Amino acid sequence: MKEKSTLHFTNINIHRDQHLDTVNDFLRREDPDVACMQEIPKKDLLSIAAVCDMDYRFVTMGAVSSHPESVPFEVGIAIFWKKHLTLRGVAALSYRNRPQIITFEKFPSISYARILLHVLLEEEGRRFHVGTTHFTWTPDGSASDEQRTDIHALLGLLGDARRGDGLLLAGDFNAPRGGEIFSMLAAEYRDNLPSDVRSTIDPKLHRAAPLILAVDTIFSTPEYLVDNVKVHTGVSDHCALTANVSRVL
Repeated sequence: MKEKSTLHFTNINIHRDQHLDTVNDFLRREDPDVACMQEIPKKDLLSIAAVCDMDYRFVTMGAVSSHPESVPFEVGIAIFWKKHLTLRGVAALSYRNRPQIITFEKFPSISYARILLHVLLEEEGRRFHVGTTHFTWTPDGSASDEQRTDIHALLGLLGDARRGDGLLLAGDFNAPRGGEIFSMLAAEYRDNLPSDVRSTIDPKLHRAAPLILAVDTIFSTPEYLVDNVKVHTGVSDHCALTANVSRVL
């Protein structure tokens, strides 16, 4: 076994530009080495990266507007990292490619492109392979045929991506723990969300709260030890997750 190297890690679905003040306060407080974010506006990337002086990679999933007459803005997924980590590789792979403009009034028909973004980071010879995604949504958390198609495509991409350095995969999986879709991921990757966590939907900030749905987590392969996982409310409409991540193989 090689010497451990530990990173402070976070994952947040930041809900577009609705909670930027609390997201930025959280980042200042936690000061993560690596952060995965979903539903992040392209227009806010530089300001978010500046909070902890981080580099990043971003990929667009689609565009949203607050109402039909407003100018839409691009939204996507991103991975941020501190500058003591060196970027050694990056890939963005689509498993459902259909971006479109979405108005908040038509939220139930939301249809982003679905993408796996992953980066290979290195510090003093130790490599960390980190990925994120915002998986296909359903209105009530139940599995759909669309999700079934997409999970097989995503698992194929993940199988290719994990070769060599394993994978740490964090995101909003839009499928509750214990259900069909989440269980397919948990059969292949370790689910590091504490077993007593029943929901990762913020009890006050989510538009449909309260909801008992654990849909956000940090998955990992055996190359990584993920511990001290905590769930934080009051950050965005989904709870933020933090953890310590060590490369152990």
